[in-house]
Amino acid sequence: IIGFGAIRPDGSLGGSAPFNFNPLNLFQTPLDRLQANALASFAINDDHEAYAELIYNRSDVRQQLAPSGSFFNNYLVPIGNPFLPTLARNQLCAANGIPAANCVVGNPQEVRLALGRRFTEFGPRLGDFENTMFQGTVGLRGFLMDGWRYDAYYSFGEADQVQTRGNWGSNSRVQQALRALNTTSCTNTANGCVPLNIFGPEGSITPAMVNFIDLDSIGRQMVNQDVLGGSLTGDFGDRLSSPMATFPVSFAFGAEHRAVDAA
Repeated sequence: IIGFGAIRPDGSLGGSAPFNFNPLNLFQTPLDRLQANALASFAINDDHEAYAELIYNRSDVRQQLAPSGSFFNNYLVPIGNPFLPTLARNQLCAANGIPAANCVVGNPQEVRLALGRRFTEFGPRLGDFENTMFQGTVGLRGFLMDGWRYDAYYSFGEADQVQTRGNWGSNSRVQQALRALNTTSCTNTANGCVPLNIFGPEGSITPAMVNFIDLDSIGRQMVNQDVLGGSLTGDFGDRLSSPMATFPVSFAFGAEHRAVDAA
């Protein structure tokens, strides 16, 4: 298992190097927010009222974390990977029963390794969250005969989040770039693959390597909701009451239909 900084200066496997990620993290994330509310009502007569409510909210949050890396992910690596130090290659060959004659650069036989390395060459991980929420309600409320009160409404809303990630890297691209038998080309050349030197110290991952394995991503989530509901409250007066009670028995009836979809 190769830990963080696991190649010792002599080229053998083992060891680790501490990493202080605290200075690179934003513990108080920047936030920009815009919110607007609108309320309206119209008295149709003394007993009935129409009303409406609109709410809009937009918030943008920017996140920053310490650099990405291979956090002991498992990869298949050719024993002949040119960036693998000789002493480390010899240790792996001995552990996997590969004869010394075949323990050379260019041998395509693969071994499974759990690799751990912080990709400081990327810079910090960036995350932008754009959140938008809109909700509207229209309804009618008022009084019916004998003091019964009603409220009928329709509510609709939408929540939308767009998340953009930068400098997070691609696990599949790392695996592709590790499958190399020379320093200039990968065994799978798709997408302009550049062999990756994950075994070297900080700075061994060149800008060309970074450009291949560091992919940005955009994710979007949308939720829509429609609600149709109503309620009826009141009492039957002296027709339904208890002689031991001051007030008559009250009733409340309600019904609601919700439709929610997300993508």
